[in-house]
Amino acid sequence: MYGEFKWNFATVMLLMFHGAMLGMLIGSVGDMPIARETPYDWWFVINGMLMFILVSSLAFFGGRFSR
Repeated sequence: MYGEFKWNFATVMLLMFHGAMLGMLIGSVGDMPIARETPYDWWFVINGMLMFILVSSLAFFGGRFSR
């Protein structure tokens, strides 16, 4: 059970990092209309929060109900 939790926690951290990189990438692209309308910081925060909520809920419920 502890190893499963460690694997889920590492997956959450890894996907949070990738979500942050994706947010930076999307925010740095100036040709997108959404990136032009919203500031770069808001894109970064929104992407990071969405990725964190999605991945943490998936890892938590998946690790809890998979057995």
